[in-house]
Amino acid sequence: METESILTGQLFKKIKLKTVQKIFLLVILCPFFSCGVKKPPKTPEKLFPHPITSLKAVIKDNCADLSWSYSGKELPAKFIILRLESMKENSGWSEPRQIAELDGKDSAFQDCSLEPGRFYGYRVIGVSRYNLRSDEGNIEIISLPAVPAQP
Repeated sequence: METESILTGQLFKKIKLKTVQKIFLLVILCPFFSCGVKKPPKTPEKLFPHPITSLKAVIKDNCADLSWSYSGKELPAKFIILRLESMKENSGWSEPRQIAELDGKDSAFQDCSLEPGRFYGYRVIGVSRYNLRSDEGNIEIISLPAVPAQP
């Protein structure tokens, strides 16, 4: 009986020692293997598309020809075209108004509803399939020259 209790005590000490060693190793090694490289979090592109920063607008045949390229890996579900209007280039801009909604594969749009002598600002916004909009990109400002009055 006495030898049995000695063996049980030694076995208990071995198990206890091994458990303590494992816990000690886990506590020491865990910070080294679980941290990884610290970087600021990135917004998932599938949720929020990249902003359009390469918008170009050209007047052609009394129409505004807009074109852009998308720099993200995955195309947005759609693009929204916004237009601002003003009588002067640097003041009195109207609120942005949506004039078109295009498929995400499109990269050009033509606006032929321009009036001579007015200034127009255009902005293109990408929209994900979850209906989340990209940040606002650049604005392209153009003007259709006023037609001189005939004598």
